[in-house]
Amino acid sequence: MNMQSEIWSVTLQPQIEVGKMQIKIKACGVGGTKGMIAISGEYPDLKTAVENNKDKLAGTDLRHANLKGASLSGANLSGTNLECADMSNADLSKCNFECAYLRNANLRSANLEDANLFDANLRSAYLNEANLHNADLCSANLRNAILLNANMCHVNLLDANLDGANLEGANLQCAELSHIEITRADGKVLISEPHLDLKTAVETHKDKLCEVNLECANLEHSDLSFANLVGANLANANLECADLHGANLTKANLTRINLKNANLFCANLTRANLTRANLTGANLQSCDFTKAILIKAKLDGADTVCAVWNDATLDAT
Repeated sequence: MNMQSEIWSVTLQPQIEVGKMQIKIKACGVGGTKGMIAISGEYPDLKTAVENNKDKLAGTDLRHANLKGASLSGANLSGTNLECADMSNADLSKCNFECAYLRNANLRSANLEDANLFDANLRSAYLNEANLHNADLCSANLRNAILLNANMCHVNLLDANLDGANLEGANLQCAELSHIEITRADGKVLISEPHLDLKTAVETHKDKLCEVNLECANLEHSDLSFANLVGANLANANLECADLHGANLTKANLTRINLKNANLFCANLTRANLTRANLTGANLQSCDFTKAILIKAKLDGADTVCAVWNDATLDAT
C-alpha cells in the first residue's frame, strides 16, 4: 500500500465482519515505541477508527491520513505526526496538538476553536478560512502557512514564527502578538510594540530606522522603499528580493548582506560598507555609491546604469 502501509495499515480478512476491515495505527515515537501498534481494531474506515479512539492518538503516525470532515473535538493529538494529512472541514475544537507535526497539512475550513497548538509545526499548512478563535499558537511554526480569511480572534501568537505566512483577510481582532523590540547598536530602543513578526515591524516603521541594529535579520521580500536606514547595521542580513528603492543607506554597515535581486533604484549608499555584499542581479540604477566600500562584493548581473561611483572603493567579483 506504498507509503501508508508503513504508517497505518488496512487489512481485509475473511473472518472480519462485512463492511469492516482491520485497521492498525502505529506510534511515531523514538526508541522502543517507534513502529509499535498504538491502535488496532475493526472499523469501516480509517476516519472512523481515529474518531473512536480520539483519546489514544497522542504520538501516533497519521501522515497522509484522510480525516476530511472528521469529528475529533477534544482529541489528544499531542506529538502526533499529521504531515500532509487532510483534515479539511474537520471539527478539531479543543484538540490538543501540542508539539504535533502538521507540515503541509490541509486544515481548510477546519474548526480549531480553543485548540492547543503550542509548539506545533504548521509550516506550509493550509488554514484557509479555518476557525482558530481563542486557539493557543504560542511558539508554533507557521512559516509559509496559508491563513487566508482565517478567524484568528483572541488567538495567542506569542513567539510564533510567521515568516512568509499569508494572512490576507485574516481576522486578528484581540490577538496576542509577540512584543517586538528593535534597538540601535548602542542599545537604545527604537521600536517596542506588539507585531506579527520582525518583518512587519520593520516595514511599519521604515521611516524610523536610523542607526537600527538589524544584524542577521531575515527581511527577504520586505518593502523598505524610501526607508531611513542611515547608519543602520545590516551586516549578514538577508534582504533578497527586497524593495529598497529610494532608501537612504548612508554610512550603513552592509557587510556580507544578501541583496540578491533586490531593487535599490535611486538608493543612497554614500559611505556605506558593502564588503562581501551579494548584489547579484540587483537593480542598482541611479544608486549613489559615493565613497562606498565594495571590496569583494558580488555584482554579477546587477544593473548599474547611471549609478554614481565617485571615490568608491571597488574590488568587486
